[in-house]
Amino acid sequence: MGVVNLESICARYGMMLADSGQDKMTDKENIVTKALGVLVQNGIYAMTVFLMTCNKPKYGENVLRTLAALLADKGVGLLPDRQWQDRDGLVELLQAMREITEELPRLLLARKMLEGTLTFARYHCKALNRLNGEAS
Repeated sequence: MGVVNLESICARYGMMLADSGQDKMTDKENIVTKALGVLVQNGIYAMTVFLMTCNKPKYGENVLRTLAALLADKGVGLLPDRQWQDRDGLVELLQAMREITEELPRLLLARKMLEGTLTFARYHCKALNRLNGEAS
């Protein structure tokens, strides 16, 4: 495989996070910001659990599935390419995210990718709020 532009991949998935779901943009921004904080402070597994249990469960699960798709992207390849759609799939995803933490190079790459994607999503939400005339 040639050189992969990881920033471009993070930006694409970050935009998908901001553009998906029916929740208000400020709610999306709050969930993404909290997920980023949990990731930075407590790691990938804690972020996964947070997104599975946050106060906007549909959007939290959507964020989690999108982040899983990021890690399964052919340019990244840290997770198997699956949909993780139902509840059993989410439990399997929780296990897969925990397994990423067992190998330091995979953990560091996954963390970098997740931080970048959530950061892009956060600022994309902020930009859309501003364009729509909403305070953020």
